[in-house]
Amino acid sequence: MQPLIPLSTRRIGDDAIQTVNARELHAFLEVGKVFAAWIQERIQQYGFVENQDYVIGFPNLENQNTGWTVDSPILANQQVGRGGDRRSKEYHLTLDMAKELAMVERNQKGREARRYFIQCEKALHAQQAKQPSEAPPLASVQQRVRQVLAAARCFNGILKTASQLQLPPGATLQAANHTTLHHTGVDLLAAMGLTIDTAAKPAQGPAPAGSVYTPQPASPPHATRRPFTTPQPEDALVNQLRRWLAEPPQAHLRQFTTEDMMAALPGSAATTDRATATRIGQAMARLGWVKRRLPPDSQGHRHWVYCRPA
Repeated sequence: MQPLIPLSTRRIGDDAIQTVNARELHAFLEVGKVFAAWIQERIQQYGFVENQDYVIGFPNLENQNTGWTVDSPILANQQVGRGGDRRSKEYHLTLDMAKELAMVERNQKGREARRYFIQCEKALHAQQAKQPSEAPPLASVQQRVRQVLAAARCFNGILKTASQLQLPPGATLQAANHTTLHHTGVDLLAAMGLTIDTAAKPAQGPAPAGSVYTPQPASPPHATRRPFTTPQPEDALVNQLRRWLAEPPQAHLRQFTTEDMMAALPGSAATTDRATATRIGQAMARLGWVKRRLPPDSQGHRHWVYCRPA
C-alpha cells in the first residue's frame, strides 16, 4: 500500500497507537484556511478531547537542534522561514479523528484520505492477529493455580464420600467432578487433560505422589444405616425419580428439595440420610436438574433446591 500520509506511533492515555500529524493532513486535504485556525475550529466544532482523540507535541523541545527538520514529503514543499520552522506545537491525531476530519471536508482528497486510514487500520489489525498472544500476567496464573489446587482438595474429599456408594469408577469420578465444578467453578479433570474414561482406568505401577485419589471398595459399615429405600442400582433410582417428577402435581413445579423427594418415594426415612441424599443429588444431576441455593428466608436460613432444566 502506497503511503499517502506518514503515520507515527504516539502514546495517548495508556496506549501506544498510530497517529497522524494534523499539519500533514491539513496540507494533503488542501484546506484553504490557515492551519492553526482550521484545527482549533474543528476541535471546538466536533468536540474532540485532548489526550483521547489527539495529543499536542512541541517539536522545538523534542528536537534539540536550532531548527526543526521538515522530513515530511507533504510539508517539504511548504515555505520554511529563516532559522528553521518556528511552529510552537503540533497536533498528533488518532486515526478515528483523522478519518472524521477527512470526511467533513467533503471533497475527493477527503474521501481518498479516509479510505487510506481505513486500509491502515485493517493492515494493523491483520499484523496484530498474526502475532502470538501475550502470556497472561503472573498474578492471574498464580490465582488460577490456587483455584485448581482448591478444587483438587474438594474433589478428593467428595470422591472419598462418593466411593462409599459402591458405584462404578466412572460414575464415581463423574459425580465428584460434577460436584467440584458446581461448588468451585473448576472442571478439574479437564484442567488436568483427563476424561472420565481415562481417569477411571487403573494406573500401571504405583501412583505418583500427589495423584488424584483412586476410589477403593467401601468396607462394610460398622452400624446399620437407615436409607429411605432398599439398595438399588443407580439407574433404578434415576428412573424412579424421573417417573415421580413427571406425575401431577410435580410436573408443574419448578423446584424441589431433597426432603421433598425422600418423603415422596417409597420407604422414606424420618431423617435425611447423607449417603442417600448424595445418591439423589447424583441422580438429579444425571436428569439435568441444577442445584441452587435460595435467598435467605425470614429466619435467615438459605435452603438448597433442585431446579428443573429449561
